[in-house]
Amino acid sequence: MDHLDHLAAWLTLSRVPGVGPVAVRALLELFPQPEQILAAGLSPAQVDALRASRDPCAGRPEVEALLAQGITLLAWDDPQYPERLRQLPDPPFLLYCRGRLTEADRAAVAMVGCRNPDAYGEAMAKRIASGLARAGVTVVSGMARGIDSIAQQAALDAGGRTVAVLGSGVDVIYPPEHTELYHAMAERGAVLSEFPPGAEPLAGHFPVRNRIISGMSLGVVVVQAMSEKSGSLITAKLALEQNREVYAVPGSALSHAGRVANRLIKAGAHLVEEAEDILQDLRPQLPGRFLNLASSPASPEPVCMELSSQEQRLFSLLPELGEGGVHLDTLAQQSKLAISEISQHLLSLELSGLVKKLPGNYYVRAG
Repeated sequence: MDHLDHLAAWLTLSRVPGVGPVAVRALLELFPQPEQILAAGLSPAQVDALRASRDPCAGRPEVEALLAQGITLLAWDDPQYPERLRQLPDPPFLLYCRGRLTEADRAAVAMVGCRNPDAYGEAMAKRIASGLARAGVTVVSGMARGIDSIAQQAALDAGGRTVAVLGSGVDVIYPPEHTELYHAMAERGAVLSEFPPGAEPLAGHFPVRNRIISGMSLGVVVVQAMSEKSGSLITAKLALEQNREVYAVPGSALSHAGRVANRLIKAGAHLVEEAEDILQDLRPQLPGRFLNLASSPASPEPVCMELSSQEQRLFSLLPELGEGGVHLDTLAQQSKLAISEISQHLLSLELSGLVKKLPGNYYVRAG
C-alpha cells in the first residue's frame, strides 16, 4: 500500500461516525495502522460504524482531489505532524493543511486575545509577535479578528513564520476580510484544520480547535481578554492542562480587558512586556540556535502605534526627557480629560515605550 492509500485509510477512518480522537488513540494501541483498524471491527457498535468503510483505499480519489486543490493531509503518524500535538491525549488524528509545516515550527508560541483590542493591546500584540518572529519563533493563532490576526500579520511583516488553526474547513476563509492574510500564511507558513474542507465556522468548532493552538505551542500569550469565558482564556486553560506555559500582557486596572489579564497574572501566568521575556523563560525548551539570544538585554524600542486623539493630545503636552516632567493634575487641567481616563492612556503610552513615568506622578516623553 503506497502513501496515498495510507492517507486514504486515515481519511476513511476520520469519516466513521462515533470514532473520534480519543477512540482512535485507543484503537491504535491495538492496531498500529488505520488499515488494520478499518479491517478489524472490534465491538458490535464499531462493526456497525465501520462496515461501510472496510475498504481502506475507498478515500483515495478524495485524497487525490484534495492534493490537486493544494490541500495536504497530515496523519497522526506523519513525520511532519507536530510532535507536541501528537503527545496530547486527544490529538486530531488527521489535519488538513495549506502551506507547509517545517522543523522551525517546533519553536512555536501561540498568541491569542480579544476581538476588539484598544490601541495599547494592538501595539503590544505587534511588539511581541514581531519580536518572536525576528528571533525565529513561529507565531500560532486562529486568524480571528483582533489580536489573533494582528499578531499573525506582525509576524509576517517581521519576516517570520506563522501558523493559523481554523475553526472551519481549511478552504473556508473566516472572517472573509482576512483573505489576503490567509493566502500570505499559506505561502509563508501554514493554515491547519481538523475539520474537513467545506466545513462552516460553527460556534462549537472554535473551543475544539483551541486545543490545537495551545497543543502545538510551547506556550500561550494572552493579550487582552474580555471575559472569563472568552476563547482566549479557554486556550490558556487548555495550555495549563497540556503542561504548556501561560503568559499574559499586563493591562490597565481601569479597563475590563486589562483587569481580566491582570487576574490571569495573579493566578500564576507569567507577566510579559516584550518577546524577550518569553524567550528567556523558554530557553531550556528551545533549539540550540536560540541559546545565545538576548544575553545582554537592551532597552525595548518604542512600539509604532496609531495613537487615539486623546493619546496624541496628552503626548503633545509632555516635554522631552531631561526637561522635567508634567504632573498628572496639570495634564488633567490642560487636556480637559478625567484623571482616570488620563491614567489609562498614559499607561498605554508608557508600556508602548513612548512615555516615561517619573516619581511623584510626573510624566515625560521617553528618550
